[in-house]
Amino acid sequence: MNSMNTHRKGDISEAKVLARFVELGYVVLMPFNQGLRYDFVVEKDDIFQRVQVKTARDMGNGCIKFNTSSLDLSSETERMSRDYVGDIDIFAVYSPDTDAVYVLKIEDVPFAACYLRIEPTQNGQTKGIRWAADYEL
Repeated sequence: MNSMNTHRKGDISEAKVLARFVELGYVVLMPFNQGLRYDFVVEKDDIFQRVQVKTARDMGNGCIKFNTSSLDLSSETERMSRDYVGDIDIFAVYSPDTDAVYVLKIEDVPFAACYLRIEPTQNGQTKGIRWAADYEL
């Protein structure tokens, strides 16, 4: 997937995430409006959640990474990162390297970027690690 452009990667990630939610019995609601901070809404058991889809990239050190903020281009003079707090409920992250979907609550991720570990650390550290398997959908 390295040679694909960003939009195509995003389309593939969104399709993989949508398919996974549907496989698990969620209702997927697509917004009519464009430019919203979330990509779609999922519903199951009368619980509605706004979903932002992200594509993870392999960091080459046993971790995958995804962005938890976006570049705010509304100001002509200044570009700032903007988080998704208040705009979404969950991140749904597709990793082309693991071919898996991970779901994390907005309140469980740090600002800017989040790392999920897919392999044990070389030094055996286990505290403070977000294991990808714990978030797999």
